[in-house]
Amino acid sequence: MSNVPSDTFPETDADANRLKPTASTSLNRIFRACSDRARRETLIVLRTKDGPVSLSELASTIDGDTERARLSLVHVHLPMLDALGLVRWNRARECVEIATAPQEFRGLLDAIECER
Repeated sequence: MSNVPSDTFPETDADANRLKPTASTSLNRIFRACSDRARRETLIVLRTKDGPVSLSELASTIDGDTERARLSLVHVHLPMLDALGLVRWNRARECVEIATAPQEFRGLLDAIECER
């Protein structure tokens, strides 16, 4: 979730002409998120755990270069997955857990796990 106050980007007339999010745009965002190997691995690892996983444990699981994995998780992958509601990322505690995915996305997550 963003720490930017909502009034930082006030709505303009141009904003009214933009497409509103729909189920298909949400699905497109989910597919884009799942197109990256590190994000797929993250989802697979988190689905096998009962509860939160430390950032360090997750980083060492998804890539042999733990520091590189940690940086990409913190700055790219976890914020994206959290924004989509697929994971719950607690930045302050450096832990993450799988979120309860909407029913329409569970089949996709199952398919990702089968491809591993």
